[in-house]
Amino acid sequence: MVNNILPIIYGPTAVGKTSLALQLTQKQPSDIISADSRQIYRDLNIGTGKDLPSGSRFIKKKLPSSLALLKCHWGYWQLPGGPRIWLLDLISPRQKFNAVKWSQAAGWLVKNALQAGRRAIIVGGSAFYIKVLIDGISDFNGQSQTDWRQRQAWEKLPLSALQQKLKKRWLKRWQELNDSDRQNKRRLIRSLEIAKTQRRHLPLKRKKFIDKSIIIRGIGLFSDWEMIKKLIRLRIAQRLESGLLPEISKLFEQGYDWTMPGLNSLAYREWKDFFTGQASLKETVSLWQRDEIAYARRQRLWFRNDDRFHWFNAKKLKIAQINDYLQPL
Repeated sequence: MVNNILPIIYGPTAVGKTSLALQLTQKQPSDIISADSRQIYRDLNIGTGKDLPSGSRFIKKKLPSSLALLKCHWGYWQLPGGPRIWLLDLISPRQKFNAVKWSQAAGWLVKNALQAGRRAIIVGGSAFYIKVLIDGISDFNGQSQTDWRQRQAWEKLPLSALQQKLKKRWLKRWQELNDSDRQNKRRLIRSLEIAKTQRRHLPLKRKKFIDKSIIIRGIGLFSDWEMIKKLIRLRIAQRLESGLLPEISKLFEQGYDWTMPGLNSLAYREWKDFFTGQASLKETVSLWQRDEIAYARRQRLWFRNDDRFHWFNAKKLKIAQINDYLQPL
């Protein structure tokens, strides 16, 4: 086994996470593990920004027996002369997935990479996925199933209404949430679900996904906020030029529709009114830009006070700094 240090590259959209990950793979065999809740979907390529280099090949593998319940498309993308990238194209846009399922897969990959003498690198901007992987999650022992109808009703409410509901139903939980969680509809809804089923009164166990011997070395990337917004707008323009609208049209031809989880994700859901004739191209692009920038703003709040993460200015970053940071103490 190589050393037990696990690099986790995190930061807002367009800050340069993937570029840094690829640099870290140049000196030793490595597995990049994508922590992106949108790139798990097959057939959603341009809007999610998979941007795989020409010549990349998907290598299909048998799903490990310990992960059989995930019911996902298992394998990795082999980059030409480079590393393997895991946890892209896991599921159909029709399927639901979550941070626990992703963490089960990521934890298995980390363990097996280290046992095989490969470096494992987590890279992505889905903060809750990373949080569950490294800290685990309360295990309610499957005492009730998610009420999807209730969840959909809550998802239609504004953020302020969810905040008020949680304060009223479970004040202690509201007080425990950090500022980022309080601005996150998904976290608020999950807390409301727990409150609704009374599971908060039951003894909790913490489900873990990685071995406690693994040392987390979080690499937080930041940049000038105005530059981030500029890069987001540029990236959106590039994705339109690359054929996002034909990609969405093809999804409909394949039988997908707006009710499916994949098309309800960022970069796709904004186009519903455009395709139904209720919004112009300009209005839709403006909405997409606004939503991407709002997402990046929320991303900046995560892990700021987490001692396992060290923050680096992406514009001034030197790979030697990162290599030094990843050395065993």
